[in-house]
Amino acid sequence: MGELAAPHRVSLPAMTKHVGVLVDAGLVSRRKVGRTVVCSLRPEAFTEVQTWLGDLTTYWNTTIDRLEDLLRGSDDEH
Repeated sequence: MGELAAPHRVSLPAMTKHVGVLVDAGLVSRRKVGRTVVCSLRPEAFTEVQTWLGDLTTYWNTTIDRLEDLLRGSDDEH
């Protein structure tokens, strides 16, 4: 973890906490090899995140479009 923390001016406890959040989210895996903790990205998890963000973007675009239609309808009545 020290190697991860060093270039970012982050303390080792802070980096451990941040990596823990990423592990809990399933984006990173962590394993111990001797006295070293090896962290790896989980690319398949990022694909899941990308899909989720795409769905969320579609939802909000549709919602905003509906709101825009409603607001335009209100303006037409006045």
